[in-house]
Amino acid sequence: MSRTPNEMPAENSRTFLVVIDETPECDRAVYYASRRAARTHGKLFMVAVASPPGGNQEWLGVSELMRA
Repeated sequence: MSRTPNEMPAENSRTFLVVIDETPECDRAVYYASRRAARTHGKLFMVAVASPPGGNQEWLGVSELMRA
């Protein structure tokens, strides 16, 4: 007998990862993933990456070493 998504045990729960950014698709991705996680008793993780203030000045030395 196969299980439906609502009957999945907790140890087999699905994990959904959504990247948060300024794209127009972001709100749809969050909506879709949250509904899917709720329906399958899964987990939803959202990640947003912020740029450091002032640009990437501290990484210029690293890029020069990589080129060498």
